[in-house]
Amino acid sequence: MTRTTKIILSVLVAVVVTALAGVLFRRGQPLAFKEVLPQGPLAYVQFSHVKEKGQAVRATDFWQDLRQADFTILRENSSLPPAQKDFLKSLTGKLFDPVLMTVLDEFFGKEFAVAVYPPQTSFSSGGGANDQELNVLAAGIPENIYLVTRPRANAEFLEFLSLWWGEYARDFKTERIPLGDLMLYRVTLPESGVQIGFVRIRDVVVVGLGDNAPRHSAAVYGGEEPPLASDGHYRKSQARALKSSDVNGYVDLEKLILLAKKFSDAVVQREESKKQLSGRFDALRGLESFGISGKWEDIPRMKFDLYVNPDLLAAARAAEMRCPPVKNETLSFVPSDAVGYQWSNCLDFREAWARLKEEVLRSQQRSGRTTSTIDDLEGALGVKIEGDVLPVLGDEMGAYLQDIRTANSSFPVPELAFFVEIADQPGAGRLVAKLDERFAANLKREDYNGVSIAYFVPVPGVTVEPAYCVLGRYFLVAFDRASIKDAVDTLQGRSPSLAASDVFQKVAAPAGNAGHFVQVVRVDQLARKLEEVLDWFDTRLAADAAKKEAFQAGSAKRLAEVVQEIQTKQSELEEVRKQLPALEDTIRGMESRQADAASQHTRLDQLKARAATLGDEIAASRARRAEIENTTRGYERRTQDREKRKKIEENIVKPLLKSFGQIRAAGWQGKWDKDVLESTFTAEVN
Repeated sequence: MTRTTKIILSVLVAVVVTALAGVLFRRGQPLAFKEVLPQGPLAYVQFSHVKEKGQAVRATDFWQDLRQADFTILRENSSLPPAQKDFLKSLTGKLFDPVLMTVLDEFFGKEFAVAVYPPQTSFSSGGGANDQELNVLAAGIPENIYLVTRPRANAEFLEFLSLWWGEYARDFKTERIPLGDLMLYRVTLPESGVQIGFVRIRDVVVVGLGDNAPRHSAAVYGGEEPPLASDGHYRKSQARALKSSDVNGYVDLEKLILLAKKFSDAVVQREESKKQLSGRFDALRGLESFGISGKWEDIPRMKFDLYVNPDLLAAARAAEMRCPPVKNETLSFVPSDAVGYQWSNCLDFREAWARLKEEVLRSQQRSGRTTSTIDDLEGALGVKIEGDVLPVLGDEMGAYLQDIRTANSSFPVPELAFFVEIADQPGAGRLVAKLDERFAANLKREDYNGVSIAYFVPVPGVTVEPAYCVLGRYFLVAFDRASIKDAVDTLQGRSPSLAASDVFQKVAAPAGNAGHFVQVVRVDQLARKLEEVLDWFDTRLAADAAKKEAFQAGSAKRLAEVVQEIQTKQSELEEVRKQLPALEDTIRGMESRQADAASQHTRLDQLKARAATLGDEIAASRARRAEIENTTRGYERRTQDREKRKKIEENIVKPLLKSFGQIRAAGWQGKWDKDVLESTFTAEVN
């Protein structure tokens, strides 16, 4: 053997060994979902570390309190058909069955994903899709939902189905269909005839209704179709997703909007409706995709990325995107005890006003009114929106809530304040002067530490004292003068601001430097405030119910009296009617003998008059009875509604509020980063 031959053989052996090693290595590595799912889904979401994170969530007081909410009440009080109620009851029972939960954990406890693909359908042109086309669409939607999971060792999907369907499992019809080196399993469910197809590809299982999901996934694995890994929207969302995320995915907005437009074009026939829908779809142009990722740690976080094409966006949206992030200076006057806070910038008030005017004009034309609500508003304020207000405004706006007062109050009063940036200080001065002049009769002013506060004199019995002022470069309006004073104290450093609170630092601090919007809520405090509001209403409703029950008892007594009155008069009327034939016979006999029957005629007229009177009185009594019965039925319905509301409140609303009381705070912040609106939701759970 020559030296050259030996070299060639050595190279060939090395290539073969490397190839085999690569195949064996690939076979031994976990198969990524992106390698087995087809590209182009409408939506995709993947859940990882399911068992571990599920245990972490279930260990929280939030989850334990949430489980106390009894949602079966909603099912039982709904208008669903009995068969659907039974199905939901069965489904709920299965979800909490310990044996089935063990199998669910084995099958879905590592990680799983759901992908929804666009249905393959077309519509007739010109609108008015026929029933066959709509049926094809309806049937195609569930068949294009793919479920892919990485089961734990020895977990079998057939076992899962058998446990899920219980006694019906013995009637399963199972088929095995070769797909190259893989095996497609098709299970036909009893009675319904629904078919579930699944295929195991190395260490993952792909499931779907029918054969769509397993066949396409097998084709992807075999290299016959492009994988999800090659999808541009998928790659974009993964590039910006949180690292080591427990949840991640995206929605293909372009494809979803196009599908919705095709469907509306096929179904909607009225030209006016088509035109309106076309305008709404045009407003969505430029939206590409929406990415989502999240992770559960000491501070749970969710990240959202909205991808856009600036060249296709509407002018107002494109301008908003190009608006640079700015430092949020409004935090300097928001008190640290604020229960909720929201701030946004890059707002185009003129564009928003133009759209509002169009809507108001359309509403005015439909109603036939000669004046619009805008005219009424400007007349009430004594200012012109376009001439006096819009030129003054900047591009920032927000609000914050300090409290909801229920004690010693005739109604729950939110201590709410609104603020808007001032772009023209002299113009703002002129605007305030006009407002002062318009409300001079009911307005007073107070100088508080160098800040002039205008406030409305409250009418007797009203506990709110609306007020406004100019605070730095912001116009501030509040439901209560005390809130304005708190803002002044905070701005001037006598009270701490929200920005200095540990709550803000944990859930929203990054956007406090520069961003486009921030929202913060002390969820536990808000939940407690809402409980107080519920208690306030319960107290009032209980007092009102006592009055109504007393009135209802009186109505029941009146009803019994009217019923007795009708019976008495009905008996008398029957007796009178019995006398009439006999008296008429007597009169005819007397007249046949030419005897004087005048007194008998008088008696006959009296009986007829009494019968007519009794008939009228009975009719009037029956009308009174119907009125009382309607009133009583109304009370009974209101009593039943009150009892149903109370049941929902005690078994659902209050447990939910208690559960959310375990969340200390939540914050949402975001800003534009080139062609992406990036936002983050953060929560602090006790």
